[in-house]
Amino acid sequence: MKKSSKLFVMIAFMAALLSSCQGDIEMLTIVNEDGSCMREIVVAADRSLLTTGKYDNDDPRVARIEDGWELYWGYKGDNSRFPIPMSVEKYDSISREVGPSRAVKDTICVYARKEYASVEDMCSGSPMFFVDEQAGAEGSLDKEFRWFYTDYVFTEKFSSVADYFKVPVTDFMSEEEALYWFSGTPDLYAGKPTWRYYEFLEDLKEKADRWVFANMYYKLLSGIADRYDMVVDPPVSKDEFIAQLGDVVKQIASYDTYKMEYSTARSIVSSHFGSDAYSPFIYDEWKKEGLFEELDNYFGYLFLFYYDESIVMPGRVIDDGGGIYKDGVVTFKVDAGRFLLKDYEIRVVSRIVNVWAFIVTAVLASALCVAVIYRRR
Repeated sequence: MKKSSKLFVMIAFMAALLSSCQGDIEMLTIVNEDGSCMREIVVAADRSLLTTGKYDNDDPRVARIEDGWELYWGYKGDNSRFPIPMSVEKYDSISREVGPSRAVKDTICVYARKEYASVEDMCSGSPMFFVDEQAGAEGSLDKEFRWFYTDYVFTEKFSSVADYFKVPVTDFMSEEEALYWFSGTPDLYAGKPTWRYYEFLEDLKEKADRWVFANMYYKLLSGIADRYDMVVDPPVSKDEFIAQLGDVVKQIASYDTYKMEYSTARSIVSSHFGSDAYSPFIYDEWKKEGLFEELDNYFGYLFLFYYDESIVMPGRVIDDGGGIYKDGVVTFKVDAGRFLLKDYEIRVVSRIVNVWAFIVTAVLASALCVAVIYRRR
């Protein structure tokens, strides 16, 4: 097999694998009138998590919910909850019940629950991770008193992850195109014929592929900088090498990303720097140092980081902030694409009618009427 740089095959396979391992994540956030709140997260059932309350490995995970969370398990479609850990015998029994063609995680889920004194504490203590860092999130609950009613404004802001990718996506497409491709809004082709829409998406896909490809090579070539003392007769200093990486990876990304061989990447790097000093580090050194596995974890979060967050507010929702409102619950899709270029904010407004204010107003109005009548007499 040729040592080709068909990294998209690897990335596509990795995305499917990670999605199947992680499973769909659902989050329920309940905000109370006094500002306290509760969060429950539903994740795929892992054998070790079920039987010990701990994950059994360091695989990439969006939700890390081990310490400080109350853990329960339950059958999908059933509201019953059972404490974790379960016995190994129970797990084996469930495994036998589902049979060899299915997995335990297809039948049961793990529910992690935690209460907080405030929305600020809840969001700052988020268990959601992007790559190896806690996903940046800030939250607040503002109360706006209006005498007859009080509005509650819940916000949760996710910090942009643009800095994780050294080659900006705007080097390959406009900001509007990137927002549409990675988040779905704004709809740049609303009302256009479907056949033209298809061509438009094909063009965006190619641009997005080249951006991911450029960043993957930037990450790989950065590995040379990390081992720069091993380079024999480097043509430029380490700082100059890093400064020119952006131009190099753009040249690499200009080739057919699905067919380019690593030998072509070596030629491009050698031609750019006028030296073969870096050739020994391309592919062979990457493989030896385990950089491909590191790459899996790093870029996997573009595909792995997604979940539904459902929010229950005190009172009646009067502004769903663009989420999906149903039966008193507002649900948002949270994924890395929504805060790839800029911060992403969830906002929900609800209202509680101050019954006491109507009573006080009525009493005061009655008292005023009585006073007026008394004076006239």
